[in-house]
Order: sequence, then structure tokens, then C-alpha cells
Amino acid sequence: MIQAVRNIGLLSRSAKNTPKKHQTPSLRYRYNLSKDTVSFGISKKDTKLFSCKDSSELGANIANELGIEQNDSISKKFKNGETYVKLNDDVDGKSVVVINSGNDPVNDNLMEFRQLIDASKRNGAEKITAVVPYLPYSRQDRLSDEGESLAAKMVAEDLERTGADKVITVDLHSPQIQGFFDIPVKNLSAIPMFADYFKKNHDNIEKSFVVVSPDSGGEKRAKKLAKELGTPVSVISKERAEHNKAEAVSISGDVKDKNCILVDDMIDTAGSITAAVKMLKSKGANDIYIAATHGIFSGAAYENIQNCPVKEVVVTDSLPLKEGAPSNIKQLSIASIVADELN
Repeated sequence: MIQAVRNIGLLSRSAKNTPKKHQTPSLRYRYNLSKDTVSFGISKKDTKLFSCKDSSELGANIANELGIEQNDSISKKFKNGETYVKLNDDVDGKSVVVINSGNDPVNDNLMEFRQLIDASKRNGAEKITAVVPYLPYSRQDRLSDEGESLAAKMVAEDLERTGADKVITVDLHSPQIQGFFDIPVKNLSAIPMFADYFKKNHDNIEKSFVVVSPDSGGEKRAKKLAKELGTPVSVISKERAEHNKAEAVSISGDVKDKNCILVDDMIDTAGSITAAVKMLKSKGANDIYIAATHGIFSGAAYENIQNCPVKEVVVTDSLPLKEGAPSNIKQLSIASIVADELN
């Protein structure tokens, strides 16, 4: 299931490669192991696939895995900042797949995404699957202070009202977000992909590695990867003073003379995850790796990674890498697991 690891300078991949054949989706990549209650398997001749502009490479890769063409649409900005979208292919009676990675600028891409869904619905699409690997606003999934908005629920309701019949996402920040939707949601997991990658590139993992969660909230995720690899689990305790600022204060378990894999759902500014790397080093850890599904890399993220003793950072192509990425950042493609879910 793993796609070739892509170094920073080699991100482009032609959608003209020979398409692969797919079987029933592997439950290994799902958080919800139940069978589909609604069938959304696509017929290639009756399927149209559209992508937001910033998601065109991921869309091309998914289309290639499905053995179909990525369809054409127009997206542009009026001078006052409004977004204009137009489909250039007939979708009447078709099954439509619309892809948005959740990339920055988030609000512009989210509006384009919604308009692609709306245009499909208004032009006769029979069913619409919204593929959004990184769900925008997913960190705003609870009310922790007076006066806050529940933005994750707003996004879920917007996609449903706009016309989506099903949503496919990857490693939601909180699995409970699925409850914000009243339509089928498939939350896929990149953890098995990370496990396969580390097994392929390292020997004797069971005895030489420890999987580490950078906070208590990610412990279940760490245990999932540790189970795949057969390793122990450690959990870092941290204190968060404000958004995007957290300090690691202690760690459970012994990491001395062990290689460590820090696993998380996303890397944003990389402040807290690189602080965790430094803590592990101070506790006597050997090589330290980071595995995170969504590489957001905001602000000083690249600088933070370059200034910490991390051996390798492994992310997926759920989001396109921004320019200037350090050479120790690697990408795995989620195109095959999304395509398997669509088949």
C-alpha cells in the first residue's frame, strides 16, 4: 500500500503512470472498522473527479490510482476577493469526487471546495464524495473558554448543506468530529503506512525503538503505531500556555539508548514537537524520528526542525509541502488508500 517515499526535490509525479487495480478497502486503514452502510463504490465511466487548485497534485495522484482522468474546472478571484468556480465537464447523473487538501490559505480553499461541491450538485451530480484529508478547523472541536465558536462543527455542517453525500478524511484531530456530520464519514489512518515505512527501513525495531506520544491526547495514536511495530510506548506530559505554545515537562517510560518515533496527527509550527525531540535527547535517546500525517509547517516550522536533533520527519502528501523544506522531511502518498476507499 505504501507509495514511493518522495524527497523534497522530487515531489512531482505524473498522473499518466499505469493505473493500479484495487480491491475492497483494507480495514487496516480505517478507524471505524464497520462495513459501509451506504455504498459509494464508483463506476469509472460514470465518475468525475475535481480538485481545488492547491490540491491538484494530490487529485492527479488519486485519479491515477483509480485509473480515471482528473476533470477540468475554472477557479479564479474577482478583484474584490470573491471566488469564482465553474465546472468544465458534464456531471449530470454522474458520481462526483471533489478533493481539497485543506491547504493554506485555508478560507480561500475551503470556499473553492464548497463551490465545487455546490456546482456539482446544481448541475445534476447523482452523488458527491468530498475528500478532505486535512479537515480545516479540526482543532476547534470543543469549547474550552467562554465566548468561543465551535468552528469544526460549522465546517461539517457547511459541507453537508452544500451538497456532500459522503466525506473521506485522514487522521482527524479528534475522531469525535465524525459526530458533527449527519452523512457518512470515513476517517482513514496513515498509521499503518508509517509502520510499513519504518519496518522497511529499519531492522530489529521491536528491541531498539520506542514509540512516543508528544502529549497525553495522542496516546491512543501512539499505541496504534506501537502495536503495528511491536514496540513499547512512552508519553510526554506537557503544559500549554497558549495556542501553538507548549512545554514538555516529563516523560513516562525509559528511552535511554533507544531510537524513538514521535507520532502525531499534524505538525504546525513544530514548536512543541521539536521541544519533545530535545527532551528525548536529554533523556539519552539515540536517533529520533517524527511521524505526522499532516505537515502544515506554519511560521518558523522549518527553522525549528533544522535547529533540533531530529533524524527524519515523515509526513504524508495530505498537504503539499511548502517551499524551502529541510532535506530530512520525507513524504508518503495517501493516494492509494483514498483510492481504495473510493473504489
